[in-house]
Amino acid sequence: MDALIKYITRGCLAFTLIAQASTVFGESLRLVTNWGTGSYSVSRTIEFAEEFNASSAAKEADLEIVFVGGPEVSPATQQLLALTNGVFDLLFGSAGYYVGTVPEAYATYGTTITPMEARGTGATELLDEIYIEKANAHVLGWIAAGVGYHIWLTNEPQINKDGLPELDGIKIRS
Repeated sequence: MDALIKYITRGCLAFTLIAQASTVFGESLRLVTNWGTGSYSVSRTIEFAEEFNASSAAKEADLEIVFVGGPEVSPATQQLLALTNGVFDLLFGSAGYYVGTVPEAYATYGTTITPMEARGTGATELLDEIYIEKANAHVLGWIAAGVGYHIWLTNEPQINKDGLPELDGIKIRS
């Protein structure tokens, strides 16, 4: 079982959760994503599921991952509840959609450590414990180490001597 979980974890592309009660072998794990199949990360996740299904580990465990869809199947903001209630078994998505249920998940947005460092320091384990308590789900992993701060402008700003955009006088709303 540990080898299987490690195999699944290595293929996680963002923030993937698994319903706690759904790890029964001999079944299909239903995977849902926050985004549509046109998204690069979703297409890579589907490829990972296909590669996993073809692996000897999946065959030995009599386990397969079945991609059921994205927001066209269930709105992104409702997918964690659906996972918790057993509608889906795996969820690939952004923690930002679930801060009402698991506000601690926002820590993944502000962190400067890599996902590998998070696993090594126990941060992933701590987040997993929180998700078990609040959503009956396990955190398998995340890839992004903070999403950074983005400002989208209609006109290209001037760049100052320090190489930073000059934003003085520009109206920005949040």
